[in-house]
Amino acid sequence: MSRIECERCGGRLRLSIPDAAYVCVRDPSNHFWPRGEAEQRWIAMWRGRAEADPSDVEAALGLASVHGTIGSMSLAAGEAERALALFKDELAILEALHKAHGGDGRVQEALLESLGVQAEIAEQSGQWSTCLTVLEQMLPLAQALHDARPRDDERARALSSCLNGIGRMHRQAGDLGNAAAYFARDLELISSLCARHSDDAELATELAIAHFNGYLVSREAKDELEHLQAAERILDELAGNGTLAERGADVRDRVKAVLGVMPAVAARSPEPQRAAHASVEQADSEQGRRAWLIGRVEKELQRRRA
Repeated sequence: MSRIECERCGGRLRLSIPDAAYVCVRDPSNHFWPRGEAEQRWIAMWRGRAEADPSDVEAALGLASVHGTIGSMSLAAGEAERALALFKDELAILEALHKAHGGDGRVQEALLESLGVQAEIAEQSGQWSTCLTVLEQMLPLAQALHDARPRDDERARALSSCLNGIGRMHRQAGDLGNAAAYFARDLELISSLCARHSDDAELATELAIAHFNGYLVSREAKDELEHLQAAERILDELAGNGTLAERGADVRDRVKAVLGVMPAVAARSPEPQRAAHASVEQADSEQGRRAWLIGRVEKELQRRRA
């Protein structure tokens, strides 16, 4: 997505709704442009370039990008409806471009990013089915880009995000089998990334989260425990060397809370494992057992944070 800059000093612009203008963050008193005029000019400039030469992929990408950028600025300013309309325009341009230049990596990446925005919006608004549909549209693009350059970290992360998202949506729908399959693919991909970048704390956190996701959809107590202990080892190591970020710390608290409410002897012998499951006989399904455990975890977290 392109950046729209101040035409006088190159500073970053922000959209001010009260002023109905784009304002330069460096010099807001003197560097500002009326909103309608500025947006029309930016879009007209890129549309002119794209229409002048329909074979110019860069111009078409610029036209799509300017819609996305204005949409992002509108969203940041609190204008959700305007942003959604602009994001849809961006997507329509890119889908048409992809039909004509489907093998162009630049087009694939831009379309993947635009679809990602649509998936994020759908997820944030609770439209799980729509989010899953968009993510499934993204997956072949993400996979093709990764296959073309398997050692490209950004493309690997994009594929990971897609796999993780599809897994989350299946889990949200209660389809633990499909969720487990996608989470397993994500875990394998993140593991390979971590192997190449063993000192990357952010990636290590992603690996721990991938293990926690694996725990969430495991059907066997043994698999649950393996995923939880793997996540705990990773996060404890990060905490020990001072590189555990807030997101990782939250996951670490949750992992330890889960391990804390699971019977301590569950990993030592089959007999206690049966006793552990007997303690939740009231749960007549895997979902019920999971809900029982999650409830215990939430109570434990509340106790620790009180």
